[in-house]
Amino acid sequence: MQPAIQNESVTLDGDSIWNDFDEEVSSQLISANPTSAEMDYFSINTVVDSEESVHFPTEFLNSQTPSGMPPHKISLKVGVPIILLRNLNSPRLCNGTRLRVTSLTKNVIEADILTGCAKGEKIFLPKIPLYPNDFPVKFGRVQFPIKVCFAMTINKAQGQTLTYCGVDLENKCFSHRQLYVAFSRVGRPDHLYVYAPQNKTLNVELIFSFSDVPGICLSFLK
Repeated sequence: MQPAIQNESVTLDGDSIWNDFDEEVSSQLISANPTSAEMDYFSINTVVDSEESVHFPTEFLNSQTPSGMPPHKISLKVGVPIILLRNLNSPRLCNGTRLRVTSLTKNVIEADILTGCAKGEKIFLPKIPLYPNDFPVKFGRVQFPIKVCFAMTINKAQGQTLTYCGVDLENKCFSHRQLYVAFSRVGRPDHLYVYAPQNKTLNVELIFSFSDVPGICLSFLK
């Protein structure tokens, strides 16, 4: 995995799109890296109310990834970018902080902080109990509070500084200034790559055309 990957990302619109896109892309990029061994980390999932366990068996809970929760299985290699999904030690380690994996052991992930006031610091992440807020039954998941982060939503990208950025606008921006947030992650227009059907997207009430914008490369993702 080349170190430059820590400053490159794809921004997407919506959590469900992020989950589907990042799972597919992450598995391909991690598998393509022959320089280090891959480690798989599995969560432990239990229903809070034991009487509900009959209706929600462990196999079913393992297959679910509610919004804001890490997946049951996390596959990592050294050099892979990850993003925190919980506030652990604000303002150093907050929800949305990006990190790069530097070492992997059975129970701890060692990583360098890539963004925020603690950029450059080394940290150690353990598994912690996590509880989803928008799930039909209350259950706990013991897992690392992270997600592989080759891609992130536009909302998660806010405040991030990237060297290169690809923006997938197949699904239109749904709130004011989202397009600006996505495009302002990089300092140079030739470092911004955009996929937009017919070279257009709807930014709330305005139709934005890329045809006359110099320096922006289209059809990066498809």
